[in-house]
Amino acid sequence: MIRVVLADDHPIVLLGIKNALATAPGITVVGSADSPDGLFACLAQTPCDVVVTDFSMPGGTQPDGLAMLQQLRAQYPHVHVVVLTKIATPTMISPALQAGALALVEKSAAIKEISTAIQRAASGLSYFTESIRNEFASLGVAQSQLTARAALSPREMEVVRLFASGHTNNQIAQILGLSAKTTSRQKQDAMRKLAARNDAELITYAKDLGLL
Repeated sequence: MIRVVLADDHPIVLLGIKNALATAPGITVVGSADSPDGLFACLAQTPCDVVVTDFSMPGGTQPDGLAMLQQLRAQYPHVHVVVLTKIATPTMISPALQAGALALVEKSAAIKEISTAIQRAASGLSYFTESIRNEFASLGVAQSQLTARAALSPREMEVVRLFASGHTNNQIAQILGLSAKTTSRQKQDAMRKLAARNDAELITYAKDLGLL
């Protein structure tokens, strides 16, 4: 039996996934959370095999996004991670995989794909939902390319995501445990790589990359 902990800051999504998995063979939901704080508190008390978590869950003392995935890998290296996301692009997928995710599921995907992702992840195998595979196939992107290094580093991706979410440079530095000078430089590096001429264009890119 695969033990699963769910995390999503939308109660309806959380309840829907929980109900759907109730009838999935070989899978049992042993805990749930609606924030990164709740997720880590749950994991501290509840052994599990797979975490299914939303990528973006702002608020609380614990980080979300790539920093959350990296912390999950550091604290619970034997727990496999399935990430739920609104939009998945090659530029978003690569850093998520580097940060420790094994499977990615778009929230618009069929509910049965979540159970498939859980089963694959529990065996240490990667998984992308059908809509993601079809999108990349139409663009001529081979699945092997999905794990290639993105144009932006994971840290640059996280700085861009936090900035586009409304955080100031000083707040981003505090969240990531870096100096304001470092996060400012990483933001500028990201803008250069994306050819963003100003903050408004950088926010637009963040939306296009599915970071919001």
